[in-house]
Amino acid sequence: MVLTIHALEPNHGYEDVILGELLRVARRHLVLVEPGFETASPEARARMDRLGYVRGIPERLKRLGFNASSIERFPYNSNPLE
Repeated sequence: MVLTIHALEPNHGYEDVILGELLRVARRHLVLVEPGFETASPEARARMDRLGYVRGIPERLKRLGFNASSIERFPYNSNPLE
């Protein structure tokens, strides 16, 4: 199993490379606790754009052949922008 917690966020443009490597290493179980660009508030998206955050993670995983058993919003979040 591979677990990331806010490790991918500043890597826009490298999503496929990073996810491909994580999937290769994990083989079966991958848990990503990362900001969701698509579900973020407009203010949070503007910040994520400015800082180069990753985006499109669920779609990219699917394209890479990963069958996600669950995609959920993390229930405990102290960031007021999300």
